[in-house]
Amino acid sequence: MAEVPQDPHKKRYQSLRQQQRQAAILATARSMLAEDGYESTTIRSLAERAKVAPGTLYNLYRSKDELIHAAVADLLDEIGERAARLAPSGLPRMLYLASESRNTIVGNPAYALAMSKAVFKADEDDALNAKLYMRTYDYAGEQLMIAQQADMLIETDLEPYLTHLTTLPWGCLMAWAKGAFTLEQLADEYLRVYQFVLTPALTEQGHEVMRSWLETQSNIYS
Repeated sequence: MAEVPQDPHKKRYQSLRQQQRQAAILATARSMLAEDGYESTTIRSLAERAKVAPGTLYNLYRSKDELIHAAVADLLDEIGERAARLAPSGLPRMLYLASESRNTIVGNPAYALAMSKAVFKADEDDALNAKLYMRTYDYAGEQLMIAQQADMLIETDLEPYLTHLTTLPWGCLMAWAKGAFTLEQLADEYLRVYQFVLTPALTEQGHEVMRSWLETQSNIYS
């Protein structure tokens, strides 16, 4: 069973106690970003809220943006772990991940906006952004290959589909962060990406999975 690639930051701590402390730091970061926003969240204020020394955070993360990237990766891990438990691998898991990601963004808009600012303000050669991109790209590639093997996708070059599924959801998020979408529009468009990108490559069995998934989603065509 394919798993979401784990964030390398988690390997910096070895003991269970240290891993739990790092998870608590990242959870605190997400809470502060949701409550206070990007500009008001600082390493010093976060250290105070998490009850650790500022030096501890700087030993793990070189900047606030690197910490936010790690918090995003940690959240992706949580969603991926739920998907591995609740959705069969391949197309059903891809669609489950799409729904869970969309719901997480819509349910935590302040955090999503702060996350967007950290991601979109980075330089084009920023290694952290590349890492976030590649973990999504690699995982989507695994799931699409499984879908092909399960006769849910036609035999075709997966590269264009991977590129679109990796970049277009971020494009929706950026459009919302820039004020081009309302939150409700973002909720719709985020899921439309998966429908429109995947539909041309679906087999009859894949179409049935897609139809069932669409029926479970709310506000897709509001």
